[in-house]
Amino acid sequence: MMPFVVPMIPNKQLLPVSIYTVGGMANQSPIHRESGYAEFIWLHTVSGKGKVELEGTEYTMKAGMGMLIYPGAAHRYYAVEEPWETHWVAFNGPGVQPLLQLTRMTRSEVFTLCNTRLLERHLHDIYTAAISKNADIGLKTSGKLYNFLIDLPNCVTERVRVRTSAGILTKRVLEYMESHYDSGFSLEAMAEALDVSHQYVCRIFNQTMQMTPGAYLTKLRLQKAKELLIGENLSITETGRRVGFHDSSYFCHLFRHHEGVTPTEYRRNYR
Repeated sequence: MMPFVVPMIPNKQLLPVSIYTVGGMANQSPIHRESGYAEFIWLHTVSGKGKVELEGTEYTMKAGMGMLIYPGAAHRYYAVEEPWETHWVAFNGPGVQPLLQLTRMTRSEVFTLCNTRLLERHLHDIYTAAISKNADIGLKTSGKLYNFLIDLPNCVTERVRVRTSAGILTKRVLEYMESHYDSGFSLEAMAEALDVSHQYVCRIFNQTMQMTPGAYLTKLRLQKAKELLIGENLSITETGRRVGFHDSSYFCHLFRHHEGVTPTEYRRNYR
């Protein structure tokens, strides 16, 4: 196992990518950073098991899993099966984010690994360069880190799908619907935006809200329509269009089915 090192790198600000620390722990100590960390972090499990809370999402990290943490992302991790051995590298620089974006690693995530051996070789190379006493330590470590970032996407098989609590996922669904109820909403687009499958969204939402996302969307749109009917002087057709119903007859049919009166009668009763 590599101990960790924080190398002295002169003129770090001139490097496109540079390391802050690299190494590992035979038994990872607990980390809790509510405000995140100033650097990017890659960390993977060598043995044992840890619990990770990353921006409100909880994961169990075991051998064959790793995580990428963006600067400022709230995170916490601790051992649940000791010893929990981890290896990591913390890094930054103006070239890091463009490289990660090119490989679609655009946010903090947990991954399953397919080539731990290659990852270990890269980290060992970075570590070896970091403990050297050479005058070109900055260039050497930067080059090794660049190679690591280029190969990183080839070392992961897939992102670990969000295993967020039902409450957190449901909150995200509700927020998405609140922002998109009035324009071309689709379950598939919402699931893609939340980075989960639409089947998973439906199952968790149904369990939490006791209704499907589609049924909730209809209720939300009708609630927004009632607010417009009372507060605005819009035609019934325009009211329906404003809340996502582009067929006026269908809007009136749904409104009467759910409220027991037509939109016109509802406006008359509440004005």
